[in-house]
Amino acid sequence: MTKTIIASFALALLFLTSATSYADDVNWQTVKSDACGGFTVKMPGTPKEESAAEKEVILRTYSVNEWPEGIFTVACIVYLPSAKVNVQDELTTNRDNFNKESEATLISEATITLQGVPGLDFTSQSAKHRTNYRVRVYADGNRVYLASAGVRKGHDELIKIEQFLGSFHLTDR
Repeated sequence: MTKTIIASFALALLFLTSATSYADDVNWQTVKSDACGGFTVKMPGTPKEESAAEKEVILRTYSVNEWPEGIFTVACIVYLPSAKVNVQDELTTNRDNFNKESEATLISEATITLQGVPGLDFTSQSAKHRTNYRVRVYADGNRVYLASAGVRKGHDELIKIEQFLGSFHLTDR
């Protein structure tokens, strides 16, 4: 019994040591944005920033896709103050639009909150692009935030995904 416990402990220690060094092999960058009310997030590399505006919507994205295993993105959408935004509709619409654009199928979803802001955490997969996605969408009045990690099938990037999604915080709260 004692040998089993010692062996289990040694195996767990080995796993934790390798997991920590694996997560540290990336040059994590803290991104601070004052756009959309402000947020911070840690991304596995230097993100490319893009902005666009259409009619009543402003979009800003930050993406890291410089490695072959996948892509990490934060998108911030701001509707004009006069726009009427239904939070629940916005969450499901963003989920559906993400899956449509990614040619992905919804696997699971859960209702979440971040600093009192309602959100949706979902997992999808695209057979065409051989990619698994983990996405969190938050709707805060006329602002919507989407943090997504897409990892190619065959690559286990769970630690990076959790580190990325867990680091997203709103700075105006």
